[in-house]
Amino acid sequence: MLRSTVLENGLRIVTEEIPGARSTSIGVLVDASPQDDPAGKEGLAHFVEHGLFQGTTSRDAQAISAMIDEAGGQMTAFTSRDYTCYYAHIMDDYSTFAWELLGDILLNSTFDEASIARERDVVVQELSLQEDDYSGQIHDIVKNKIWNGHPLGREIAGNIASVQSLTRDDCLNFVRQHYTPDRLIVAAAGAAQHERMVEQASDALWRLTGTATPRKQSTCNFTNATHYEHRDVARAYFNIAIPSLCYADPHRYATHGLNVILGGGMSSRLYSQLRESMGAVYYVHSQYYAYRDAGIMMIEGATSDENLERVLQAIVLELDQLAQDGVTDDELWRTRKQMKGQHLLAGDSMSTRMSRILTQNFYFGDFVPEQEILDAIDGIDGAAIQQQAAAVFESGNIAVGVVGPDTSANGQTRILDTLHPAGFFSQLAVGS
Repeated sequence: MLRSTVLENGLRIVTEEIPGARSTSIGVLVDASPQDDPAGKEGLAHFVEHGLFQGTTSRDAQAISAMIDEAGGQMTAFTSRDYTCYYAHIMDDYSTFAWELLGDILLNSTFDEASIARERDVVVQELSLQEDDYSGQIHDIVKNKIWNGHPLGREIAGNIASVQSLTRDDCLNFVRQHYTPDRLIVAAAGAAQHERMVEQASDALWRLTGTATPRKQSTCNFTNATHYEHRDVARAYFNIAIPSLCYADPHRYATHGLNVILGGGMSSRLYSQLRESMGAVYYVHSQYYAYRDAGIMMIEGATSDENLERVLQAIVLELDQLAQDGVTDDELWRTRKQMKGQHLLAGDSMSTRMSRILTQNFYFGDFVPEQEILDAIDGIDGAAIQQQAAAVFESGNIAVGVVGPDTSANGQTRILDTLHPAGFFSQLAVGS
């Protein structure tokens, strides 16, 4: 059963008690993200997330880690392009302890100079290691180019120069400006009796006050782009992005269906054609990335450099076939079954249930009943999926990025020459 309470300081607490559960997952979603990073301080939101675990007025980093381990649970955090989330998964007997520890790091973190310097080095090392993650690298490059100039396109961790410039005052000011009750959502799932969770969360977070600094609103438009980046690699890592729907769009379930059919599994069209029939890729999949202000579908994979052109063209032709001919009844039936199965199986995890509460309240302002989600999946029809595929070609919007071994200056031209003969996306230009 889902229940919600708003505390006197404006903090909203939502719980879902699962009868028979022995564990509790608790979480705090903060409406603060890389989109809030000041100019020249890219990576600050992510750095603050790291810094909150480095010590408070009563505990150092080692004490925080030891307490989590002693409880036999886990506490961690992540920064997304829309928000930051802190969460813990513990046995029900330790929920009071977990709330107290979460409240301590959110309210009393010191960001002392020694920990700031140490964490700067850690994040810089992370950024350096990302240079070897070619798939992730081209993923971030494409997002940056399609949302050129919009904060949504920023790299979450920033860059080495910006991270090295971050200071203690930057962290303290960011928390003061953005970690306020009106920007926080609190959730618990599992052994989460509502009144008990409200009492424990209130005891931990009642001192949280203030109102967040208003944001400047900007329109998030999709920009066509091509990008080829040479690296000393054995294969070409490609990423194709097309515009899609934002997280709260009422037609989003058809987008999820399109993703499943196109590249959402081993029975998907792209996997069957490119991997099984053509044998032309090491891997290929699609993913629907939905955010508050925008959404995209990305098709990602790796192939040999000599196969790059025919792989890119085959992907576009699969999209075109979906747009022209639609989906079969069998595909639609399997897609619905797959989506419902994945949703229900994931619901066995208390952490997943807690995460759903947070994200639903963040994007919709309320929780969405499970039956409503299942009914929406059953309501996906082939015409809606076909219409979304057709919209790709009607808009003419696409971005293609490749990290590969081509040492010539013709990388982007190869991408363009692949797409133009098919009659698609003729407005793309070299250097865009």
